[in-house]
Order: sequence, then structure tokens, then C-alpha cells
Amino acid sequence: MRLSFLPAMFCAVVAHGFAMSEDFSVSSPDGGAYGIVEERGSNLSHGHGWVEDGAYRIPVDGSRHFLAAPPLGDFNLELDYALGLPPRRVLTIGVVVFFRYDRATRSGHRLEVYQDCRSAKAHVRIDGREIFSRQESELETDDLRLVLNVSGEKGRLEAFGEKMEFDVPAGGHEKGVIGFDQALSESGKLFLRRASLSSHENPSRKKIGSWRFALGCDQGLVSPPVYDVAAWRYETGETQVDCVLSGLLPDRPPREASGGGEWASLVDRVTEPYFRIIGKET
Repeated sequence: MRLSFLPAMFCAVVAHGFAMSEDFSVSSPDGGAYGIVEERGSNLSHGHGWVEDGAYRIPVDGSRHFLAAPPLGDFNLELDYALGLPPRRVLTIGVVVFFRYDRATRSGHRLEVYQDCRSAKAHVRIDGREIFSRQESELETDDLRLVLNVSGEKGRLEAFGEKMEFDVPAGGHEKGVIGFDQALSESGKLFLRRASLSSHENPSRKKIGSWRFALGCDQGLVSPPVYDVAAWRYETGETQVDCVLSGLLPDRPPREASGGGEWASLVDRVTEPYFRIIGKET
């Protein structure tokens, strides 16, 4: 059973397709990202990816970090990211995007958007074939943005301030998941700050069940916090859990005027939620 915990506010099968947005503001108790599913290529004691300062950090290359979304063929991906420079600067820095990737066979298309640390030259490659190259005056590491649109046999990319088109290599899978990795680097860092994915495709899913959990009014709360939870199973096998938290600031009744100069510290967002399904497969 593959379980993806996807808060409903950033993942949905909408009327005319699928949409998902992950800003890494919510993390699991161990620092993981609910919107990312790891495919590990090694056994590292320090982990393969975690949420740090509002971004998903990929410390080394070699593993794959997939958006927790069903397989898609046509899609639009917007990615905001930053890079950390390696001490020796002898290899490359950048991001790898996997698309139409089949996790069962570990195969799919590979788009590389990277810079050579020695020459400061920018490169883009699709499945090993270079489609863009440009000499830069210096390495760019902050406030980087990538937009990838794939439709049928055509791909469109915005990167390094340029727009380019390419043919999607033949012979791949019709649909697959979308993921990321760091470009080859001896000790660089990749920080994913926001990933937004949309598609006109409408993946088929079936509702497993829905539940409502009301918590106690502890520490002076006027109304009880409420979790509305729904579980879905996609036709392709993925399980999605939607969780909506209500009953806090937007839903509380008006405050009574007491005549004093009140002050308060209020938080209406849970940044480390915990939810567990207990069943035969767990």
C-alpha cells in the first residue's frame, strides 16, 4: 500500500483535471515532506531529503524524490528552487526532473537543467541529448525557476531566462510520475522551495471513506479544532489522504468586548500534523 498524505488545500482532482501545489510549509514529525515520495538509491545515515527552513533539501544526488501524485502524461510543472555551491566546484550544480517515470521499472524521461562549476556554462539535456548551452558570467544559485510543459510528443521549457522547445524522445511510457534529483555534484545542495503541478487529465479514483475528529478546547480555545479526513484510492494504486483542519481563527465566534487592552498570540496552522490509518496492511 502506497500512502500519500496530501492536505486537500494543495491537492485536488478538479472539474477539468488535476492540480497540486507543495510549498513545504508542512512537515512530518521526522522532518519529511508529505508531498514527496522518496525512491532511495542508497542507505544514508543522515537521510535523503527533509524539510529545512521552508524548503525541501536534497543533500546528495543518486535518489529520486517524486511528487505524491498519480501518473500523468500531459502536465505543466512550475518549480522554484535554489542551489548550494560545493566547496571544490569541480562538477555541476542543478536539478534533474524525471517525468513519465514508471516506478516499477525505474525508467522514464530525464531532463537535466544544470551549470558547470568550472566554466559557469549553463546546459539543458533531455535523456542525455543537449538542447541548450550558454556561457554565463557567474554561477546562479538563488531564486531559480523552471517551468516545464509536456503535451503529447512535445515539450516546452522555461529555464535560465530562456524559452525552448524539444521533442519528447520516443519509446517511453505513456504516463508516469514526476520527480526530482540533484544534478551530479560531489557535495552541493538542492533546495526545492515550491512545486506546482497541473494537468487536463482527470485520474480516476474511488473514495474509501471519510471521518471527522473533533479535538478538545484546551488552553482557552473557544471552539474545538476539527479534522475532516477523507481517503481515496486511485485506479493506478496510489492512496491519497485529504485532511482539512477547521475550527480555529476563521471559524471562531466574535470576541466579547471586555473593556481591557487585550493581547494574544494566535496560530491557525498546524505545521507538523500526525495522522495514521490502522488496518490490515499496517
